[in-house]
Amino acid sequence: MLPRNQTGSQILAELGAISTDKPTMKEAIPTTEDENESDEGKGEIPNCKFSACGDPMHNLTACEGIATPALIQVTTPKATARKIVGKRHLQQQDLSCTDMEGTKLDLYCVRTENVNVDLLQYQRPISTSTSPQDRALHCTTSSMGHIFTCLPTRQRPLRYPGKESSSDIDMYILFSCFISSFSFLLLAGMGLLRYAAFFGVSALLIRYGLYMLYTKHPIHVDGEIDSKFDGVQKAFEQNFEDGWEAEGASLAVFVKGRKVVDLWGGYADVQAARIWRKDTMSVVFSTTKAVAALCIALLADRGRLKYGDLVSKHWPGFAKNGKGNITIEWVMSHMAGLHYFDTPVTEEMARDHNLMRKIIEDEVPKIPPGTASGYHTYTYGWLVDQIIRHTDEKKRGIGQFLREEITQPNGIDFHIGLNLSEEYRMARVTPLPVMEVIREIIRNPPVGIIIYNIMTANKNSPFARSIANPSWSDMVTKCTINNPEHHTLEQAAAFGIGNARSLAQIFNLFVNGRIVSEKTLKFLEKPVINETDYVTQAPMVKGHGFFYRPPIGGNLPIIGHDGHGCQQLTIDLERKAVIAYVTNGVKMGMYDTCRTYVRLHNAVYDVIKHS
Repeated sequence: MLPRNQTGSQILAELGAISTDKPTMKEAIPTTEDENESDEGKGEIPNCKFSACGDPMHNLTACEGIATPALIQVTTPKATARKIVGKRHLQQQDLSCTDMEGTKLDLYCVRTENVNVDLLQYQRPISTSTSPQDRALHCTTSSMGHIFTCLPTRQRPLRYPGKESSSDIDMYILFSCFISSFSFLLLAGMGLLRYAAFFGVSALLIRYGLYMLYTKHPIHVDGEIDSKFDGVQKAFEQNFEDGWEAEGASLAVFVKGRKVVDLWGGYADVQAARIWRKDTMSVVFSTTKAVAALCIALLADRGRLKYGDLVSKHWPGFAKNGKGNITIEWVMSHMAGLHYFDTPVTEEMARDHNLMRKIIEDEVPKIPPGTASGYHTYTYGWLVDQIIRHTDEKKRGIGQFLREEITQPNGIDFHIGLNLSEEYRMARVTPLPVMEVIREIIRNPPVGIIIYNIMTANKNSPFARSIANPSWSDMVTKCTINNPEHHTLEQAAAFGIGNARSLAQIFNLFVNGRIVSEKTLKFLEKPVINETDYVTQAPMVKGHGFFYRPPIGGNLPIIGHDGHGCQQLTIDLERKAVIAYVTNGVKMGMYDTCRTYVRLHNAVYDVIKHS
C-alpha cells in the first residue's frame, strides 16, 4: 500500500531520521552463488535501531543516523527466495519484525521479480533527493501507521524459473535473427516468396516474444492515494504487470478540490533504466490545447474578449485574404479553415511571434470558414498565441501568460516553453513499436481502421497536410519531440510539458471556480459542434477549445482533451472531478479506445459514482 498523503520529508521527520549531514552510502554487499549462505558473522552496523528481527530465515537491519537515506538490508538466502517473492511480477509480501525495544515492525515488499537472489538491498528514499538510489525500501513501526513500497536497487540478472539468464537469451535472439534472415533469403531466392514471407513474419513474432519476456526491468510504482481509491492503485500497477505500460506514466485525480490519487511509475527513459520520479515531466501533446483554451476562457472572464468576437476586431491584420468573418469561437472549435499553413514553418520562424503573425495574416482559408470543423493539429497553437497577444493588456504570449496568471501563483509545475535548466527532469518519449501496433489492432480492431486511414491517406489529404508542416516536428516515426530545443518553444497546440499532477492541479482550480467565474463555467458546459471532423474523419464533439463526451451518471457532459500517445485530461463538471493521465510510452487510441486509460478511468469511477 502506498503512503497516505504524506511527503517523504514529513515521514522521515517523524522517524527522526533527517540529518543535516550527508555521509556516503555504505557499499552494497555483493551477492553470492552459495544457497546455504548464513547471516552469522555479519558485521554490526553502528548506531542500529533495529537488528536481528524477523523469522529465522531472514535478517533485517535498519540503521538510523549513519546515512541519509538510511540503509536497510534484507538478506534472503536463495533457497527461500521463491517463498518470499511469490509469483512473477507484482507480489506483495508482509514481513513482521520486532526492534530491540519490542516494537513491531511491518515490512512490505512489492514489485520484485521472481528471481534467484542471494541479497536484495534496499534504501529508504527522501522525496527531495534526485539520487539514483532514491527508489527503494521504506519501513517503520506499524504503530505510526506508515506503510511503504520497496524496490530492489541491485539484484542479479533476471531469470525465468528453470531457464537461461537474460544474457543467454540475448545470444539466442541474435542467433534466431541470423537464422531467420538466412532462411528468408534462401526461400526468396528459390522463388518461394509466399513461404518466405510467412516464415519471416513468424520469426519476427518469436523474436519479439522472447525479447519482451526476457528483457523487462523491475516494476516501479510510487505515490500517494486515498484509501478509498485502492482499486485505482491496483489498476495502475496492473497496467505495468500486464506489459501495457512499457515505459512510464503518471496519474492524478482530484475530487471536489481534494487530491485523492497521485501515482507515478515505470521509467522516464527505459533504455537507460532511469525511473519516473515524482517531479518527472513529459510532453502532453495535444492535451496542451485544453490549457490554451483555459487561458482564452480567463481572458473572456475578465472581459478582454468574447467568443463571438471577430478575430479581426482585436487583430485587424488577420482579416486579409478572406478571413474577416472568422470568430474567436471558430478558431477554438477548429472551424477557421486554417488546419494547415501553406508557408513552411521552420524552427527559427516558430520562435519569432512577429514572423508567425505575418505568416498567419497572409494565409488563405483552405475551406470556407464556419462551414466545417477540421482539427487544427499545429496551427491552433499559433492562432491562440496571437489571439492572446492581441487581447491581453500586457501583450504577453501564451507561455508567459500561463506562467504569470495560473501556474506560478499556484505553485504548479506545468510549462509551455520549458527552461533548458529543467531538461534533466524530462521523460523520453518512445514511439510505439511495430509489433505493439499489431497487438493493439488485434485487441481493438477499430484502432486498425484509424491506422489504415492514416497510412493510406493521400499526401494532399487534409489530415496529411495538417501534420506535415512543420516538418521538423515528427511525432509518429522519428519522435523529434525529444529534442530539448523543441521543449523551449511556446507552442500551445502540442508542446505543453508537465505531468498528471500538474495538469490535474490546473483544472482542479478551474472546475472549482478559482480561475474563471461560475458564469463562465456554465457557458463552457455547452459544446458548439457535433459532427465528423473534416480532417481526422472521426466523429467529434467540440467547443471553446475542449472535447465533449456524454455524461457519466449525471446531466453535465465530460469535457477535456486527448493527446497523442494516450495523454488524457477528463473533467467531470457535475462531480467536480478531474482525471489526468500522462505517459511517455506512445499508445494507440484515446479516451475510450486507449486500454491503459480505460482501466484507470473505470477504476476511478467505480469509486466516485457512489460517493
